Parts: sequence; C-alpha cells; structure tokens
Amino acid sequence: MLGLSASVLLAVVSVLADDNLHKDTLFKNGLSEPLSRFSEIHTPAYETWPSSIPEVCKKWSTGPAYGHDGDVSCSGEMTAVEIKIEDCEDTWTLCRCGNAEMNMDDFARRFAQVPPGIRSYTGAALAAQSGGCSGVTLDWNFIRYHGDCGFTVFLHESGHALDGAESWNSEAFHKAVDESSCVPDDYANSNWVENWTQLQVIYTYWVQFGEIPANYACLYPSLMSLWNQDRIMEALYTKKCLKERRPFWVEQNTMNQRRSHSRHFPARGLPRALRLPPTSLNHTMGFSG
Repeated sequence: MLGLSASVLLAVVSVLADDNLHKDTLFKNGLSEPLSRFSEIHTPAYETWPSSIPEVCKKWSTGPAYGHDGDVSCSGEMTAVEIKIEDCEDTWTLCRCGNAEMNMDDFARRFAQVPPGIRSYTGAALAAQSGGCSGVTLDWNFIRYHGDCGFTVFLHESGHALDGAESWNSEAFHKAVDESSCVPDDYANSNWVENWTQLQVIYTYWVQFGEIPANYACLYPSLMSLWNQDRIMEALYTKKCLKERRPFWVEQNTMNQRRSHSRHFPARGLPRALRLPPTSLNHTMGFSG
C-alpha cells in the first residue's frame, strides 16, 4: 500500500487511480511464490523488552484502513516493545493492538529481517486487526500492518519509507519505466509508487540471493534506475543501519530504558555475501529462467 501523509492520502489516491501503467507483468501471480527464497533471509539476533505506548502509535491506531473497507480495528489493550537488533546501536518501538492477528514475536522477527539500511528509514510500526493482510506507510515513516502479514509485505512497506516521495515521482524513473516493457506484477501496474516499491523488493531479492527467477530483460531499465541512485544502493547494500537516515525516535527508544526481563532471540541462518550491482544484462546478474 502506498505510503503517504494521511492529510493528502485520499487526494493522491484519486490521482493515482488513473495511473494504471498498462504494462505486461513479469510475475503473473504476484511476487510471493517466485521470490520464495525470502523465507531463507538472514534473521539477525535481537532482543525485546516492554515499552510504554508512544503517542505516535496512538495517533495512527484510528482512521481509514487503507486497503480494506472501513476504519482501522484496534481494540483491546495496546502493548508495545522496544526491539534492539544486532546490526544497529539504536532501538525501535513496535506497538500491537490487542485484537491484532499478528503476534508480537512474529512482528518483531519480520521487522528484524528487513535489511538494516532499508529498515533505517522507518521510525516505528503498529500491528492492527484485519480480515486479510495489507499495510500502509503513513507520513512516509510510520508503518501500520493490518492482519498477519508476511515478510514480503514488511519489505514492501519499508520500501515506501525508503523512497518517500522521491524516486517514484521522478522524471528519470518514469523514463525508465517507459523504456521497460513490463512491470513486476499486477500490483506494480496500478501506479508509479507501487511499481517503484515492487521493483525495490525484486532488487533486494537479487542483492540477498544473487538471482531473479525469471528472464527480466523487460524490466531491466527500471531496475537500472534504482542502481543509479546512490542513496538507494546504500540502503540495499549496507550491513549496518544508517543512523543519519532515521526519520524519528520515540521517547522510549533509549538504551537506558532496558528492562531486566528482556527476551533474547538468536540469529537464524548465515548472512549472505551481498551481490555486486549489475553492469549489464548478461554480466553479473545473468538469467535464471
């Protein structure tokens, strides 16, 4: 779901609704199945401990449930944890509505799995209730998940925070898309911002696993538009978080607040050697399908 300031979201959505890109799609049934190796992504070690509820979580616990009819469902007691991940010296606050389908352990693990440079652009996050799964990135820096969302949704929403209102609306990106004969999937076809973010998901898959499981020649100019942005490449390739990119901290995010009963979660899987960026279609990236 697109990440926009709530004050302008509806107006922009009405414009984007007419922005169908009318492209062929590389992955006809979405990204989850073809990018299934995301299930192997490295989980860094992390720990969590209880936090008080920050105002930003209360602020975004009400309002329209973008991606679903009606308003956000956030009932029962809201809880929050601080999470300290081994690739970053600072912490984040994760909040959970009492009726959210996603439990806090899964919430924390999926949040930690987002590569550190991309994760650095998110200030905090909230899990709410929904009949399915969707997400929205509010003010380009706070993510709210509706339902029990998997990792690819976490990476997608974090991508909205990474890009903000910059690349997807640039002349250079629009030109690259025009030169591409396809987009990643049907959701990417809906508008420029979702296309950019789905491309970021695919590029992150390449960085982590060294392959794109399809002949992506039709997508190559669009992928190269990401490669040509130093800030985006910094986020995709760094092995540590980028403190200077962090949009905000909440008061509870201080290391001296750590509780004696924090919970520790070990790392899972070996970190992968991050692949170098592509230099041509047939060099480095290659075809795998």
